Amino acid sequence: MPEFACQACGAKFPTQEALMEHGKMHAASAPVQQFKCQACGATFATQVELQAHGKTVHPM
Repeated sequence: MPEFACQACGAKFPTQEALMEHGKMHAASAPVQQFKCQACGATFATQVELQAHGKTVHPM
C-alpha cells in the first residue's frame, strides 16, 4: 500500500485524500508564506516545504 507523506511535517497517510485533508490544518495554522526560494522566488510556509521544492524543481 503506498504511503503519502506530508511535506510540511512528515506525517504519513494511506490515501492522497487523507493527506489533502491533513494539509488543510497546515494552511490554517500557517497562512504566512515566509520561506522564499532563491532560484525562482516561490514562497512556502515551512522550511521543509522549501527544501522539498528545491529537490524536485531545482535538483542539482
